[in-house]
Amino acid sequence: MTTTPTVCQILEALWDFAHERPGIRAGDYLMPYAGGEAWMESRRALWRDRAGVTRDLNRFKRLYHPASDHALAAGITADDLVDYTRGRRLTLEVGQDGLYGWSYTGGQNYPTEFRWHCAELLDDVLRQDFAYRSRR
Repeated sequence: MTTTPTVCQILEALWDFAHERPGIRAGDYLMPYAGGEAWMESRRALWRDRAGVTRDLNRFKRLYHPASDHALAAGITADDLVDYTRGRRLTLEVGQDGLYGWSYTGGQNYPTEFRWHCAELLDDVLRQDFAYRSRR
């Protein structure tokens, strides 16, 4: 028997998912035998992606509490939150232990993408709730 998750369970699972380690491995970027400018460019790419991932996490943290409060105050349902993920790469799943979690269908740059999509979901809760409800 599966039960419908609450809005709080969905948002808590999203918090946990966004806080997972991104898995950026320096070995995927750095070219130890390349000299000069190629070496420095590979380091800059690593730093740029790490900074981007941190920026996305900070954006998620800034949006989380206002979006949670808005979702509860505006009466957004769990089904509404799941509907907001349509057309995105985020999927709400139920584990064997009955706990809810999120999965992300990643592209080539999974470590640099998934937090951005989590923040976008919260942004939709805040900005597009009115537009979404008017289309129903």
